[in-house]
Amino acid sequence: MPDATVKLSDGIREITVEYNGTDDDPLARAEETAIRLYDAAIASHPTRRGHPATPPNERQRSSA
Repeated sequence: MPDATVKLSDGIREITVEYNGTDDDPLARAEETAIRLYDAAIASHPTRRGHPATPPNERQRSSA
């Protein structure tokens, strides 16, 4: 059983990261890894319907 599982989705792509180990904060490590993988996924694929894919953490910062 993983120490932490993080799912990240924008409705088009879904990233699931399971982190196992004795790290101090497995949830933070899993979140960081999911965001890095998501960034790589959107960088390697063209946008759909002319709308750029923006990670959820960037949408929250820009709407403030």
